[in-house]
Amino acid sequence: MLSLAGVAVIVIVAFAFLGGPVTLPPLISTGASTGTQASSQTTTAQATGPVLEVAIRILRDPINLGSTQAIIVTVNDPGGGTVSDASVRVEVLYPSGQNVVSEGLTGTSGQYVYSWHIAVSDENVGTFQVTASATKAGYQLGQAQATFQAITG
Repeated sequence: MLSLAGVAVIVIVAFAFLGGPVTLPPLISTGASTGTQASSQTTTAQATGPVLEVAIRILRDPINLGSTQAIIVTVNDPGGGTVSDASVRVEVLYPSGQNVVSEGLTGTSGQYVYSWHIAVSDENVGTFQVTASATKAGYQLGQAQATFQAITG
């Protein structure tokens, strides 16, 4: 059996005779430990900068089934200034467990508006949970949560 030094010599000799690189299959471990272990690291980029301030305004609470609901998400910097072109994600969890997602960008007013029709169904009676998150380069993720009630008319 060849040692790693022997493999290196063979590679150097083969390289010299062939005039180019030599491709070898990967070395297979025999289970013997040399006392060193390969380690794997995952690097996660951390967002830097101030945290975005996110506010949710529910247009109708309570709202009758069969109506159109609107949610206005406002994104500001820590100083209260509006943040345009922030990426916004709105998740609405129905009482039935159904989850609806809307994504978009804030306008010059720092607002993103999401509206949709709530169908007349017994499964839609109860508490809706709304989560909004916003991101933009130079800022840290901002989040907010709100709830509203849907009732039968």
